[in-house]
Amino acid sequence: MSNGVFNYDRLGFSDIFDDSYSKYYLEKHDILLSYINSEKFLGHSVLYIPQKDDEKIIHGMNLLCLRFDSKKYNPAFFCWYTKSSLAKDFFRINTKLAVNQANIPSSAIKEMPIPDIGLIKQKDIVLSLDRIQKSIIEKQGQLEFLDCLVKSRFMEMFDNKNHPVKSLNDVATVKSGFSIPLAKENEGGDVMYIKVSDMNLPGNDKYLTSSTKYVTTETAKKILFPPGSIIFPKNGGAVGTNKKRITTQTTTIDLNTMGVIPGAKLTTQYLYSWFLNFDLMSIASGSALPTISARNMGEKAIAVPPIELQERFASFVELVDKSRFVCHSRNFL
Repeated sequence: MSNGVFNYDRLGFSDIFDDSYSKYYLEKHDILLSYINSEKFLGHSVLYIPQKDDEKIIHGMNLLCLRFDSKKYNPAFFCWYTKSSLAKDFFRINTKLAVNQANIPSSAIKEMPIPDIGLIKQKDIVLSLDRIQKSIIEKQGQLEFLDCLVKSRFMEMFDNKNHPVKSLNDVATVKSGFSIPLAKENEGGDVMYIKVSDMNLPGNDKYLTSSTKYVTTETAKKILFPPGSIIFPKNGGAVGTNKKRITTQTTTIDLNTMGVIPGAKLTTQYLYSWFLNFDLMSIASGSALPTISARNMGEKAIAVPPIELQERFASFVELVDKSRFVCHSRNFL
């Protein structure tokens, strides 16, 4: 199971050539529930729907198989229920922590309270949630296609061309962030304050349009990034997550973050796409806590195409961004 989907690509094979283990074969509409795993994966579930009539699949010991009487309860409804805040609270309360992994006792799962809703209502809820999920998947596919479109145009316009190469310091300003006292994070002001955790929130697009934290120019000192700057994590595991954002208003950043202000020879969209094609981990140092220094970042070589060509690319990206906005704004149903 992977992201709520039964992942056939991750199945293994055992040396079993007869049906001596037939009582362990999964049946249609069985639910696999993760009850022995790292804490964050506990309670994840997936509804098993076989792709072939003659499938013979046995689940692993870290998964619990739940088999409902479909005349009394809809297994798909329970699968959706495990994703609710109520179910997650139950899993959290009943989690037993160990050194290398955690578990939810099967005895607790058996006593788990579930919504007492009629089968017809359960079916209606499942149909609605399935429809919403299908819309979300379609929207994600559309957004991924638009991202690929921009990457393809970037490579087409700029890859393997004999453009002059400069160090990033020659054509941009590189700055690391700093620590703002907790008491001042919400003091209010005209400067948006972005911490590295703000860049990992689900649903974040490439633009940083707002924040829950604003500070004054005085608090931000001289670590200011105007609209059109690129900011990204500079240390820890977040360095490799490709969380790179474009500022849309004056911004300051925390000490785990770094930013680049494009100069007159770079457009924001060109610089952003260049960053998307650049592995930050390649210039990070340290194994326990990978860290990017402003010096290493500033010394990185970057091709500098004619500004007119960059502006043509920016115009193309603007059209794609309008399509992204339309895609985001569509209703699920």
